[in-house]
Amino acid sequence: MYAHAGIAWVIIPQTWSVDLPWCTYNSWRIFVAICSLPSVLGCLLTACVLPESPKYLMAHGETEKTLKVLRHMYALNTGSNEDNYKVNQHAFYPATKKFYQHFAYYSHFLLVS
Repeated sequence: MYAHAGIAWVIIPQTWSVDLPWCTYNSWRIFVAICSLPSVLGCLLTACVLPESPKYLMAHGETEKTLKVLRHMYALNTGSNEDNYKVNQHAFYPATKKFYQHFAYYSHFLLVS
């Protein structure tokens, strides 16, 4: 928060600009671009590093990828080896039982060991 104020104090009062054929980048536009860099970099890093969610993968029939992601999650959460994950098969079913009626907008899957 204070970093943005410091950057603004340095950049915005400047009188220089960058002229491009379609736009003139004044100091305030450059300040906005600099302040957006952490968000853009974080978004790109997240998109490249994080796997798809198991629910998304199951909904699209990617059972092997689902099992791989769940094994990795198991290893990270327990500190155990991925090979110790006891689930080896998936059974997909829609939310039809009365217990699951409040999840009407979501697909559910059952993991069978």
